[in-house]
Amino acid sequence: MARRSQANQARRQKTPPLSAPAVSPVPMEPQPVVPRRTDFGKNLVNLLFPAYVLMIALGYGVFLSGMATTRGNEIGSDRSLFHAINAASLTGFPATVGVHEFNGLGQATSLLLMMGGGLFSLIVGGLLPVEDAVVVATRVGPVDVRTVAVQDQPLP
Repeated sequence: MARRSQANQARRQKTPPLSAPAVSPVPMEPQPVVPRRTDFGKNLVNLLFPAYVLMIALGYGVFLSGMATTRGNEIGSDRSLFHAINAASLTGFPATVGVHEFNGLGQATSLLLMMGGGLFSLIVGGLLPVEDAVVVATRVGPVDVRTVAVQDQPLP
């Protein structure tokens, strides 16, 4: 028993006493949380752009094949391409072949091209970060996002 108490005392003497952690004399300021830039938007656009072009090509194929119109009223390749791009890009240029001249498949194809083109432009436009939009709009170098803010004071 005496040996155990001597061993315990020896262990206690060898271990250093616990002390409080060192405190720096200057208080540290919290670092602002900066969002980490990822390549999610670029990767998504790299997927969506070929899908957009493929959608236009499929629409062109439907209009060119004659399945979109009644027999005898097929439209040529230039007008098929024009209508497919016009519907997908939502430009609204007037065409000699209107949507009312297509049958149900042609009208559905036009509607799907318009919906797909609208979604493409909204998604890609929403992925453009604010600082990139400012750089593109003002043609200046990279801009700190904190400088882009709404001011409460009215303009003179």
